[in-house]
Amino acid sequence: MRIPKATSIRKAVNVVLPLAALGVMTFYNACSSTCSLLTGHILGVDLKYIGLIIPIPLVVFGFLNLELLLLMALSFGVGAELKLISFQVGVGQYCPYCLTSGAIIIFLFLFNFRWSRKLTMAVFLLLGFLFFQLFFHGSAVPTYAASFMPRA
Repeated sequence: MRIPKATSIRKAVNVVLPLAALGVMTFYNACSSTCSLLTGHILGVDLKYIGLIIPIPLVVFGFLNLELLLLMALSFGVGAELKLISFQVGVGQYCPYCLTSGAIIIFLFLFNFRWSRKLTMAVFLLLGFLFFQLFFHGSAVPTYAASFMPRA
């Protein structure tokens, strides 16, 4: 029995998990009940579409073993997730699809964490947070108001 090399396992994880996040966000786009109370956009682009776009470069970076670009993108993503999760906590409503996708990004970040790149990771994490802090606009329909909304 042949034991796979650590690099091939790393590559598989770095390709498969972003594909899983893409699948999760595909389900999110089909969601019409659980997450319909939360909405958001960045620079006018709905988060539903951003969630479909984000995993694609992660898959490419992982497949091509572009470790630095992958780490920078994941660091930026963790910063963004901190803002998005804090928004959900602030409004008291949670989207399981968004949280699952965020958990995948955070896991990938930890999986690819490199002490030798801590400054790069910190800078891109901060950039991700600040970018979403400045350009993310979200809203939530209060749960009590949702009972008065007409069903589609």
